[in-house]
Amino acid sequence: MDAREYLGRIRKLDLKISQKQNILKDLEKKADGVNSADLKMVRKEVELDIARYFVLRNEVIDLIHKLDKSKFIMVLHAKWIDGDSLEKISAETSYSFDTVRKWYWMAMKEIQKIINEGQAE
Repeated sequence: MDAREYLGRIRKLDLKISQKQNILKDLEKKADGVNSADLKMVRKEVELDIARYFVLRNEVIDLIHKLDKSKFIMVLHAKWIDGDSLEKISAETSYSFDTVRKWYWMAMKEIQKIINEGQAE
């Protein structure tokens, strides 16, 4: 698995949770015509996904914190955990977009090395 796929799993799971929560809200609005067992099943799925999300989120944070440079940690955390764009990271820091982008790709190469070495949880 490459670094983008590994780190991107958290966003994919977050999207899945949001979609299931929307389905649950729709089902609850139509509760009269919906089997209560169906509602319970969807609620349970959402709860399980949320639990998986927090486990995965912690794994990704732990992986990011294996990097040696704090600037790499800052950029990857903002990008993959907070969901910020590189443009937003640049705007919210005193660093130029080119610098942030350079750090991002350097950090991603380091993350890939860690994954390839099998040190990723």
